[in-house]
Parts: sequence; structure tokens; C-alpha cells
Amino acid sequence: MNNINIRSGKSINGLNQIFIEKNVSKYWLLSISNNPYTVLAFYMKN
Repeated sequence: MNNINIRSGKSINGLNQIFIEKNVSKYWLLSISNNPYTVLAFYMKN
């Protein structure tokens, strides 16, 4: 199993920003109503 580090970020326009780092790849999610399980968008940061 790979280690996954999750850290919360600042809210943008009322949306909670969840950062997920897995190995070298970095991703971040925008969740609705500060609910990390409700994903609005998924981005891959290079």
C-alpha cells in the first residue's frame, strides 16, 4: 500500500480545498460544503 498524505487547504469561494499527495504525483480536490467525500472537481497538479 502506498502512503497517502491528506492536508486541508484554504477555502476558495466557499469551497473546501483538499490536497492529496501520493508518491510524486500531487492532486487536489474541491469538495462541496466542506465535505471531503463530496467531490466537485478533481485536478492533477504537475
